[in-house]
Amino acid sequence: MKRIYVIIAICSSLIYLLLLFFYYHIDKYLPETPADILWIIKVILYLLMFGFILKVVIDFKKKLFDSNSFIILAICSLTLLYSFFRPFKLSSEMLESKPLIIAYWGDEQDHAYIKLRKDKTFDINERGYYFEDNWHCGIYNERNDTFFLTYTQINGNEPRYLLGDTVYNNGKQIITIGKFKDTAWLVPFNIAPLGKDK
Repeated sequence: MKRIYVIIAICSSLIYLLLLFFYYHIDKYLPETPADILWIIKVILYLLMFGFILKVVIDFKKKLFDSNSFIILAICSLTLLYSFFRPFKLSSEMLESKPLIIAYWGDEQDHAYIKLRKDKTFDINERGYYFEDNWHCGIYNERNDTFFLTYTQINGNEPRYLLGDTVYNNGKQIITIGKFKDTAWLVPFNIAPLGKDK
């Protein structure tokens, strides 16, 4: 098999793995990137890798299997296996400060979470029906079990005070107690054990 196919297979696999790894930051900082475009890119890369695997199988039957075929088969198969099973949940979120508290609300289709991080930053991600996906970020100060949230602009959008400006940690839930209650969600967020990120 021609070396150009090996190069294309390597590039396709790398692009796909980089998309998987940086999805957290793409989602957070490039919300204008339509999810459809990312899905189209992923589907094209999937089809390309499946096509290479099919070609290698055909070459094997025709006894045209060589070292290039083996390299392509190994690269594409490992990439696809990793994307399906994700044995190592590698994500660019690991570049962020570690969360001290993770709290969540909702179900599989309509949910949100807040992460209060070690470096005094927080991020809230809400996902809803019809692919709604919103981020709210900022910094916080802590006094005993009370957190004072200062929201910042993200992607040029005015912040929404999703949980108000003050929340209380009662050990099991994060509860809104501050002003902006008229614009805040008043439902408590359940605290998740660390290491069991929703």
